[in-house]
Amino acid sequence: MAMYEVEVEGRYTAVIEIEADSPDEAESEAIRTFESDYDVVANMGGESWDHTSIVAVNEQEEDEDY
Repeated sequence: MAMYEVEVEGRYTAVIEIEADSPDEAESEAIRTFESDYDVVANMGGESWDHTSIVAVNEQEEDEDY
């Protein structure tokens, strides 16, 4: 598994770190995390945001010990 930073945009933008097997899996997990943890309006029973999208997905390089 690799670590990805996924930039997700709704009414505002958040960068979420996700551990996943592929960039596609990281995008899907980041959207779920964004909607459940960051979309406060929906969590309070209001209407969810109309538009949520992925802005960028960056795989993080692992630090190697020499």
